[in-house]
Amino acid sequence: RMATLVMGMWVWPLVVLWHELGHYVSARWFGITVLRVFVFQEVGRLRLFSLRFGNTLFGVGLIPTSGYTLLDGLEPNPLGIEHPGMFHLAPQWQRALIILAGPVFNLLAALTAWLCSAWLPTALMETVVYLNLFLAFSTLIPLPGTDGNHLWRLYKGGGISHL
Repeated sequence: RMATLVMGMWVWPLVVLWHELGHYVSARWFGITVLRVFVFQEVGRLRLFSLRFGNTLFGVGLIPTSGYTLLDGLEPNPLGIEHPGMFHLAPQWQRALIILAGPVFNLLAALTAWLCSAWLPTALMETVVYLNLFLAFSTLIPLPGTDGNHLWRLYKGGGISHL
């Protein structure tokens, strides 16, 4: 249905933002410095919009696919410079929770939309439920660039490029 497709195009950026905010909130909770939170991908440094809030640059990229959260110290610094707030210095259980927070936020949003579907427009709530479930479960598949891959690499002791 065309209306559902159009609605999905408007809801998708919010679903991606909610996912990335899951990583952001959990990282900040554990004292990790968040450098960037972006909905959609940048082309080089070209973006539609960006705003700095504290140490974090929030923005909207040009390629409407997924988003990313860049944490300080995802990889050990090759110069050996380390400071509190670096991701790789956090305990492994905290790093795992930060990685899982994005999908968990999506699952909570899907549950909330499903519960609200009794009072709000059904088509909108169905779209919110399906897109949140899609993002939550698809990002747990261990493919390059996904949360599932980051969890696998964390388990195996490898580095992570971005969430």
